[in-house]
Amino acid sequence: MLVNSCETEVDIQAPYEDVTLVYGLLNQQDSIHYIKINKAFLGEGDAFVYAQERDSSEYNPANVDARVEQLDDNGNVARTYPLIPDENVAKEDGVFYSPLQTVYYFVTDPNERLSSSAEYRLAINVGGENKFVSALTPLIDDNDGNYQFDGLIVGLPRVGLATVSQFTNSLAVEWVSAPGGKRYQLSFLWGYTDIYVNGNDTTQQSYTVRWPFPTMKAPNADGGDGMEVVINGEDFYKFLATQVPDFDDTPNLYRRIPDIDIDLELAIGGEQLDIFMDVAEPATGVAQEKPQYTNIDNGIGIFSCRYTLKLTDKELSKDSIEELIRGFIGGYTSEKGFCDPVTSGPLNDRPCF
Repeated sequence: MLVNSCETEVDIQAPYEDVTLVYGLLNQQDSIHYIKINKAFLGEGDAFVYAQERDSSEYNPANVDARVEQLDDNGNVARTYPLIPDENVAKEDGVFYSPLQTVYYFVTDPNERLSSSAEYRLAINVGGENKFVSALTPLIDDNDGNYQFDGLIVGLPRVGLATVSQFTNSLAVEWVSAPGGKRYQLSFLWGYTDIYVNGNDTTQQSYTVRWPFPTMKAPNADGGDGMEVVINGEDFYKFLATQVPDFDDTPNLYRRIPDIDIDLELAIGGEQLDIFMDVAEPATGVAQEKPQYTNIDNGIGIFSCRYTLKLTDKELSKDSIEELIRGFIGGYTSEKGFCDPVTSGPLNDRPCF
């Protein structure tokens, strides 16, 4: 008699294969440039236990030879920046090993920044695995540091978000897209200082409020396209109402001094970063499965560029500050208790000083 049988156990784990994970964004404004180099792991047993082991997700730095290479117009290496491992970078508690992590970096002289017109190649040799990982990115071309905002906002002596009787609804912030830049996000940064009195002790704390606008995209990464955000002043005061606690709800608060200036900040991301972020966004349709995107050869992750354009110390108009203090038009910030840093004399019933 012959007995036929089959095996019912299925091994859902594929044979172990080292997968290198890379995350790095270059910015010529920085003097220290960081690259994350990790590895994926797979093993029998509880994956959460493996995750708490440092060598499950990190290579031994002694086995990693990594560098960033500046390429000339012919694709030849013009300069090499060896990556240095720092094994003592703080890391928050979580699923993976903490409180330390390894991050690779290189340093450039602030007076000899990365060239905004060059391409850069990340080259990683993992000695123990006999593998080579690479990626290529341009930088945001800032015209050798001369890239700036465009239009009236540049020369405007004061930023008006409100007048005596109404909010401003047509303040335009303009710029021209930079070569290499695809994704843009404008933010207003404004701050205030709280002074606290508790018995005989006086302390102060400064706060910064970031007012972000929706992300915008240039038609392509070639540069030269006009872009703008039109500011509605009422939205600014509505936003502050959600970000600043009421004066009466802040224990021991004695004075709340508003800044009279506002800063404009434009964050720019490269084309590869834009694609990576688009793919990483949550699915909104019925089909929840999304494709994976990477520009890392023989690995997974992203190596791209970023840049931050700033226009600082733009003074707010007197009416804008008055609305902030008293809220005559909308009343959104009238309960915040801001004092008056501009008007002086006996008629000022909310002096800061």
